[in-house]
Amino acid sequence: IRLKTFFVDTPWDLNIRYAGKEAIKTEYGTVTCYKFFPQTMVSHYFKTTEDITIWVTANKSLIPVKFEARMKVATFTADLQNYVLPKK
Repeated sequence: IRLKTFFVDTPWDLNIRYAGKEAIKTEYGTVTCYKFFPQTMVSHYFKTTEDITIWVTANKSLIPVKFEARMKVATFTADLQNYVLPKK
């Protein structure tokens, strides 16, 4: 997938690579997710072009479950804490 975006005030084409499905252990049990790598720019922030990973539920809800950014100074991880599905 290619999207037009900005990074540090510079416009660029964001490429997102689909990396298959993966089972993620969450507070709500094990969830099958789609795994994506948004392409990062190698710079003073990131070492490689795949230093960010996003996991999204592999169902019609597509809920982001986990996010990980491996930066040169540290690795930041965010896990889903709570969610509310919209009423139909």
